[in-house]
Amino acid sequence: MDVQDFEQAISLSAQTALRKPIRHHELYQVVEEREMHKRCDV
Repeated sequence: MDVQDFEQAISLSAQTALRKPIRHHELYQVVEEREMHKRCDV
């Protein structure tokens, strides 16, 4: 495979690699906040 724009290829690869951990972290935060609200409401 030939890469014409090496910097863009690295940038896109890094973004792709970070998407899953970021989504996982965001989901974890939402769940934690929901649980915290439930404990405060009780």
